[in-house]
Amino acid sequence: MEDLEFNQEKFQTLRTLFSEIAELQQQLKDKYKTKVDLENELAERKRIEEEFSAAKASLEEQMANSNTERERLSKELEHETQERKRIEEEFSAAKASLEEQLANGNTEKERLSKELEHETQERKRIEEEFSATKASLEEQLAKRESEMEVMASNLQSERQTLKQALDNLQQQFNTLYK
Repeated sequence: MEDLEFNQEKFQTLRTLFSEIAELQQQLKDKYKTKVDLENELAERKRIEEEFSAAKASLEEQMANSNTERERLSKELEHETQERKRIEEEFSAAKASLEEQLANGNTEKERLSKELEHETQERKRIEEEFSATKASLEEQLAKRESEMEVMASNLQSERQTLKQALDNLQQQFNTLYK
């Protein structure tokens, strides 16, 4: 009888141990699931960081392209300015020539007056074109700068969102594994 009680005690002990083992296995499964969830969240976070890096690289490339465009427009504006100076010098030379010819007679004076008027109109037309080109270039430059500011602002917002998500994940991880 004593053996039976001893066996029942062993059986009860084994049963308790199996129950504890089952409970530990369940806890282990739960922790493994949590680990897998955290690994998935980490992979998603890495994907988001890669997208962020790609967006940042794209923005930097756009900024570089914008700077290149700005330099091109600046050179174009400089060329237009030099062209205007050249035209003004030619205009000044033509005017001097006309004044000399005007001194030679009234008929020549009338002809030269008409040429001068034509050149003045041409100069005004060129100056208007220059002003329009300059205004257009300045508008394009302002637009590019505005776009770059918006992109920089969006990039900063995305960076803050990612940082907050990272902080949240870190807090969750710390809470789960402390």
